[in-house]
Amino acid sequence: MKNYLENYPPTTESDYLATWTNDPDVWQDASPIYFLNNNTPPFLIYVGDKTYESIKVSNERFLTALQPIQPNVTPIHINKSHIPMVLQYFWPWNRRYDEIINFMNTKK
Repeated sequence: MKNYLENYPPTTESDYLATWTNDPDVWQDASPIYFLNNNTPPFLIYVGDKTYESIKVSNERFLTALQPIQPNVTPIHINKSHIPMVLQYFWPWNRRYDEIINFMNTKK
């Protein structure tokens, strides 16, 4: 995956700026960190220990903003990189499904 973007660079139709623009106001409107409040539902957060650094940094920023509202939220660290973290949820026999369902059932 590391060389994927080098071999297949984004086109103007599929690059990040084409999707999200270069306008910080649009970025803010699309970012959940700016919508956290006392009515925010509980979070169950997974972090891949081998994921991209930008995801780790963004996750830490989000957690810092969430902590005053949900002081007991603790991310679950999994020893996976980004793609395996995402792909694991395509398989219904993944053990995380029971964990997620239990979380949702206890947070009703």
